[in-house]
Amino acid sequence: RAIGAILELRPEGAELLHGEMVEVEQVPVGTIVVVRPGAKVPLDGVVTRGASTVDCAALTGESVPISKKPGDEVAAGTVNQAG
Repeated sequence: RAIGAILELRPEGAELLHGEMVEVEQVPVGTIVVVRPGAKVPLDGVVTRGASTVDCAALTGESVPISKKPGDEVAAGTVNQAG
């Protein structure tokens, strides 16, 4: 049940770099996706450009947003705050 609850945090779609929306299951490994402010991170991955804070509360219980920059890992279901 806990794993099912975590999977429900993940959005169903992902925005590709050129603007196309696709189902998360159709995103090949290594594809760059766009995560706009206020949107959930659709897949586990690594930040390639930009910087932001990410709300991990629903996944980890951490109440303070965590800063992310290029090279940092992000988890599916977390929420991009500002960048």
